[in-house]
Amino acid sequence: MTAPPSTRSELAALVTEALARAKIDVLLVGGSVVSIYSSDRYVTHDLDFVSHATLKEVRAALEPLGFVFVGRQASHPQSAFSLDFVAPPASVGSKAIVARTSHSTPHGRFESLTATDCVLDRLASFYFWNDDQALEQAILVAKANQVDLDEVRRWTHAEGSAVGDEQRYKPKLDQFVSRLSREH
Repeated sequence: MTAPPSTRSELAALVTEALARAKIDVLLVGGSVVSIYSSDRYVTHDLDFVSHATLKEVRAALEPLGFVFVGRQASHPQSAFSLDFVAPPASVGSKAIVARTSHSTPHGRFESLTATDCVLDRLASFYFWNDDQALEQAILVAKANQVDLDEVRRWTHAEGSAVGDEQRYKPKLDQFVSRLSREH
């Protein structure tokens, strides 16, 4: 393969298309989705994919393109981005990811979390581990995209109920909504 695409989205599409030819379905998750939805106001240099395929199957599809694997992570000598293949299932807290957003590039298509699920993913880190950077990322995505705030509220309530700590999550939800409305 010649040099891989230079943008995150183009690389995601190239990887997705190569894996699709091997009958492997992947979903882009994590920080790269934040980067895409925030127009790179948040930057990460890895692309996290969830797949039910074995790592052996993924390697067989990508190594011919020049990707080098160390464990579940892959790099290409001519790319600034690395790949990480995380264990399934795709979920945010206890919510299984069903909806996907499809993106088109000159190198093909790829699917990612929806903007709403991307916000939930970041809020999960804020709720569970007090990750203030994750709150900032959730706000970046919500400011730049249409996000279902009713779903954010419903999910927050369900997650709080699931761990018996609803009262701890509500102030964090209120902080997110307040910051979002102030900065919007």
